[in-house]
Amino acid sequence: METSIINAPITQTIILCVVGSIGAAILTWYLRRKDKDLEIKREEEFHKREIEREERQNKRADKYRLFSTLIMERHSPWTFDSIRAYNLIDVIFFDDTEVIQAWEQLHGIFGEPFDDNAVTQKRVRIENATLDLLFAMSKSLNYDINLTCLRRKYSPMGPQDERELSSGLQKSLIEFLGTAMDWMAENKLPKSDVSKTGAENSKGE
Repeated sequence: METSIINAPITQTIILCVVGSIGAAILTWYLRRKDKDLEIKREEEFHKREIEREERQNKRADKYRLFSTLIMERHSPWTFDSIRAYNLIDVIFFDDTEVIQAWEQLHGIFGEPFDDNAVTQKRVRIENATLDLLFAMSKSLNYDINLTCLRRKYSPMGPQDERELSSGLQKSLIEFLGTAMDWMAENKLPKSDVSKTGAENSKGE
């Protein structure tokens, strides 16, 4: 009986120690699991932010490329690069209402029936609508550009001289062909004899 009384506190102590150890182990496991879950959550949030940041950068890069193309071609709206850029506006600037509205305005002018008597007026309207579109794009990209800067352009004299020379050569060729046809009609020569006559004259010279 005395032995039982003496062993009872010892048994309780052992049980309490075992229960305490188990409780501590469970608590340690829970805290570690919680820390691991928090770490995983932080990693997921970090990767999510990185993906969003990369998407924003790519989106801005796409907008910048389109804007740059239209800036370079702003006085030549019918080039291949311009047309391709116009067809991308609805996709790349879909989230910018001001840009989409400016594009709709310009697109409406492009779609108007052609009128020989209003070519100059339509060209001016297209130029103004194009500048409004570019101004809206510059605001979307947070660029401090005014309409005066957008109207400014540079065209080197070399290409301009080449275009004038080409136009002059075409005009001279048309005049030469017209003169040749008149000469053929006066001399009643078939069309095939023009080249022969020209070749004989060059040999005689």
